[in-house]
Amino acid sequence: MEINAHTLFNANQYPNIIFKLCNIENIREEIFSASGQLIIAGISRPIYLILDYIPVGNVLKISGIKPLQFSDFHIKPPMTDIGSTDASNGFNISLEMFYQLANV
Repeated sequence: MEINAHTLFNANQYPNIIFKLCNIENIREEIFSASGQLIIAGISRPIYLILDYIPVGNVLKISGIKPLQFSDFHIKPPMTDIGSTDASNGFNISLEMFYQLANV
């Protein structure tokens, strides 16, 4: 089954998926917890993420994956090739950021 994400997420009207960070805390070495607002197809939902971070020289790489539900963002789940709704209501958002560390 091929999914057209551009159509599924109404990208003509909402071309960006936006994450607004509200809070971040260091849980333990190389792991953050983060909370914020995720906006997909014009619908905003609070989310909580666990993020890994790895220092690479003077750059900090932060990454994580969050499983979500189409229905949380009022998105109709994709259809199978035979026209029935796919059994899965889920998808994943992957986040990857790189921060340049200041010279101390």
